Amino acid sequence: MVNPNQPNASNPWPRRIGLLIASAASVATVATLWLQVRTRSVEAQIQILGTAQLTNPPELPGLLIAVTHNGRVITDLWKVRLRFVNTGDLTLLTEGPKQNVLKGGLDVVFPTSTRVLEVTLESSSFPQELTSDHASQLHLAFSQWRVGEAADYTVWLTAPSRLSAVPAPKISTRNIVDGEVRVIDLTSRILTGPTPFLDSLPRPLPFVGRLLGGILCGLIIIVGLYVVIGAPLEFAKIRYWHSKWYGEFQKWLDQLPKTRLDRMPAPAALLKGNPSWLPDAEWEGFKGPKFPTRSPAFESWSELILGLVLGGMALFASAALMALIFKA
Repeated sequence: MVNPNQPNASNPWPRRIGLLIASAASVATVATLWLQVRTRSVEAQIQILGTAQLTNPPELPGLLIAVTHNGRVITDLWKVRLRFVNTGDLTLLTEGPKQNVLKGGLDVVFPTSTRVLEVTLESSSFPQELTSDHASQLHLAFSQWRVGEAADYTVWLTAPSRLSAVPAPKISTRNIVDGEVRVIDLTSRILTGPTPFLDSLPRPLPFVGRLLGGILCGLIIIVGLYVVIGAPLEFAKIRYWHSKWYGEFQKWLDQLPKTRLDRMPAPAALLKGNPSWLPDAEWEGFKGPKFPTRSPAFESWSELILGLVLGGMALFASAALMALIFKA
């Protein structure tokens, strides 16, 4: 007659198969997140470092300054400081078999009501040239632009009438293959150009999405750390108990009277292979400590390694998810 309280005496393969399925699912999740992150890795930024309206200085409202250039009267004159930076993780190339930038560089356009008067190079860490079409468009030409390299320029702009807003540059064409150019105003942190998906949603959905995403990432990190730290500790405790007390445990079971063995949740032969099945109340009379855990999950080397791999992937997945959610 089968004891209804007897634990499942089947082999551990179902649990291991479940762990393998979970591992495969984790790998698929991490791979998907990583691919989404990598699609945004080809990137350049045009950073607005500063702007000044020279014909209407803000220090003294109402003061207007008359400006001429080469004998020509300029109604409105602006000074815009720009920095071109490769913020991705791939070198940008305009020629060769690995070319990933079209038209020999990047096209930047200011409002059509303005005209580029002059461009002045301030500093540069890579060979390049910024030219103007003498209208409102600029072209940054280069052959190889490595990650982190930058060039600073001062752009002088004119307008036929006084502008009510700062003439900010924009991207006129998609010159980077499977990548993007973003314009960031560092003076006000205003972002123009492609934005993350969350930022395109109506308020307060971006905040709620990032909050829930942060909580999810936190839970994943906690679970990952619990496995990465807890698995070796549990494995060490079980190994120590087996090396010091397992022999005594077997002898103790063999010496128990039949009436007490009949009350056990499983036959003695199964309990010898699964000490965790023995309830706490039934350890009375054993001279050593009880088995370290009631539900061992990391009892063998294969389970320990699999647990560490899953925990590590969980931490990596949380980092990838945070990169997707909080990338500015």
